[in-house]
Amino acid sequence: MLLSGDFEREEGAASASRVVFTAPYGHTAGARVRLSCRAAGLRSQEEVESGSGPFFALCLGKVRSWSPADAVLEVRPLAIFS
Repeated sequence: MLLSGDFEREEGAASASRVVFTAPYGHTAGARVRLSCRAAGLRSQEEVESGSGPFFALCLGKVRSWSPADAVLEVRPLAIFS
């Protein structure tokens, strides 16, 4: 699946080894796409620092799950281009 959108770093879900990005999904109010990436695999960490705001990106990935209760589409990213 190829996604494009304005992603933001989600601090509450991140850990020392993982970085989480979210973006609005579709026309459903509150629906989000969520990407969880290994922090070590990111090349441009200075561009995605905490509080830097949204950035446009393309993501090639595989859908892992859809949570209707949370309206979150979990995607396993293979490549993210910003």
